[in-house]
Amino acid sequence: ATHATADDLIRLDRCLERAIAAPDARLFMTFDADLHLAVAEASHNTLLIDLFRSMNGVRHRVPWGKLDGDFLTADLRKQYDGQHRGIVQSIARREGAQAENLMRFHLDTVERQLMSVALLFRP
Repeated sequence: ATHATADDLIRLDRCLERAIAAPDARLFMTFDADLHLAVAEASHNTLLIDLFRSMNGVRHRVPWGKLDGDFLTADLRKQYDGQHRGIVQSIARREGAQAENLMRFHLDTVERQLMSVALLFRP
């Protein structure tokens, strides 16, 4: 949060609004990946940026899309949208600890969702 430039903040807002306005799960997932990468890039931390680029590469593979896209309900979208908004607002306010806490909570939420769905595909 402390390293984000004015351009980074504009990009974060743009990515957030695109994700919130996405008309379907496929587009939401695309814009969600863009938002996550924009958060990493706003940190200007090359390790974090590389990690999120790698994660986005995995997200575009069929199994991840199957796990998330097919089970992305309207309620879950609202939950993700609210979490994303809180993260972006914390970054804009330069509240690094709050942004980190909100991001960790969001990633825990996503992990729980993906793991619960993955259990449906166990042999």
